[in-house]
Amino acid sequence: MAKGAKINYYSTWLGNGDGDLSFGSISFDGTCTADVSLRASDGHHFFEMTKDGPRKGWTTGCAPGAFNLECAELLSKTDIGFSINAKNGDITIKANNGKIRLEANDIELSAKGPNSKEANITLDADGGKIKLKSKDITFDATGTTKLISNVYQIEAEMMKIMVSIVQGLSCATKSFVKARR
Repeated sequence: MAKGAKINYYSTWLGNGDGDLSFGSISFDGTCTADVSLRASDGHHFFEMTKDGPRKGWTTGCAPGAFNLECAELLSKTDIGFSINAKNGDITIKANNGKIRLEANDIELSAKGPNSKEANITLDADGGKIKLKSKDITFDATGTTKLISNVYQIEAEMMKIMVSIVQGLSCATKSFVKARR
């Protein structure tokens, strides 16, 4: 046991070769006490509710295989069937070696920050592509709509442009156009 590691003289353990349930167990690094810990025979398969140390208040679940949640069988279509709420801090959903798929009848993304510096949605494909495919696409900006690209291409069977004032600039020098941005 590491020097300065926690000690709990009142911990309780119940288990066998297939798994265990413990109350008051100390973490492997000796820094945290778990109120409740449920572990399978594979040490990477567990649920733990930590009460102190650097992970105070954490609930951790780990599965070496798939982790499936299914709920809301008894609810109606208009009820909220599953909710995640982080009262402080970020929420990260990450697939280290795969894709993230969101699938539903409708998907709504809404950023509701207290000011214009926090009410933003950013899509970043990090060198890849962002492809929007739909029957209709509407951009409705109350401020400015800005499209910046090295090459801008529009392909359409019919194009309508309705504006009150048009300003245009065509220039043979690329540096002048970049300076205007």
